[in-house]
Amino acid sequence: MQLILREENIIQRLFNTLKLAHRLPPEQLADAIIPLGLNTPKRQALDLQLAPRISHYHNDLSRKALAAGDLMQIIDRVGNIRTVLSRYVPLVTRAIAPDNEEDLRYMLGPDSALLTPFSCSPLKMLETLQLILRELSPNDAMPIHVLEKYCEEHMLQLLAPSDQALWMWPSEHYPDRTLGEHLMQVLIPIAGLSIPLMQIDQTQLTVAPPSEERVAAYEVIKSYLHTFGPATIVDSAHYFGISLEHATRLWEQIPPDELIPVLWEKKEGWILASDADEAQQPSWGEGVRFVSRYDPLSDSPHRSLLIHGKSQYRYFFRSLERPGMVLFDGRCVAGWHMKSQQQSCSFVIEDIGESLGKVALDELETEACAIEQALNISYTGLVVERI
Repeated sequence: MQLILREENIIQRLFNTLKLAHRLPPEQLADAIIPLGLNTPKRQALDLQLAPRISHYHNDLSRKALAAGDLMQIIDRVGNIRTVLSRYVPLVTRAIAPDNEEDLRYMLGPDSALLTPFSCSPLKMLETLQLILRELSPNDAMPIHVLEKYCEEHMLQLLAPSDQALWMWPSEHYPDRTLGEHLMQVLIPIAGLSIPLMQIDQTQLTVAPPSEERVAAYEVIKSYLHTFGPATIVDSAHYFGISLEHATRLWEQIPPDELIPVLWEKKEGWILASDADEAQQPSWGEGVRFVSRYDPLSDSPHRSLLIHGKSQYRYFFRSLERPGMVLFDGRCVAGWHMKSQQQSCSFVIEDIGESLGKVALDELETEACAIEQALNISYTGLVVERI
């Protein structure tokens, strides 16, 4: 039986699964972070994503969780920092690790051509790198460039003599680096799916402590569907940066009775059967939220439902300096930018022609102050401009 949903059901459910409908108390920090984690390339990115989700959030809250080991910042498959609950590290690493050479070549993209001259197969080279990483302990912390050098030197010793010569060739793309140095830069994040690497002290990397958690690989797709569904195999492949064939293998492992086909606005997808009732009657979000450019809301396959027209799409998702979104009662009503200067910040709210006029200025001020508290800096003001 096919489930039929309205667009507003999908939007409101998305706000619920991303914990943007209602703020949680500080003691529920873990509930505010989706199992797939948060993209946090900068220190502020984590705080900006937690501020609209947790009441009276202050950055000490996440710092304590990181120090206690409840949260972990790991290197994802393209080398970005992702903040996850420690118990979900296997879900976002091992579950999408390449199973074969085709998976690996897809992840490498154009860089896979770098491996063509070697007698050592790409998969064998990855496995060798994983062995090198396994020799490290959580106490062996080092900056990423030192880790790359360490791996590059150890890999050189393990290669056949003919491959050692190739290893020392200059990289075609980076003349100041050897081919081996370039390969370590692109292979380490992929090897980190099997041997997770975590960031400490913002500058140091080390291998994550061994995890006793065991999850079936297809659970990563179920987690994706719970958070972003309804969705398709193509949607999930794009989100995880894996091939369609890789994603299909994961989907095929899900018991058929756990999935329900969905139709909305002449589009088809799938949702977890356990989410069907909630998807038809999601609770409605209330109040103002400043959602940052890094927020998982921007990774949703339904992000276009939040805005109207091509100009708004380009403004929010294609501009070089992407703004955040101002949400009001479950609707996107404006964009926002923060201007930081030393230990202070001000905000520019950009009117995109939606119902921003229904939002009282003091509501915008209150949300700006929540960001101020989250970042532990001083708030100096707010202006509204028409784009």
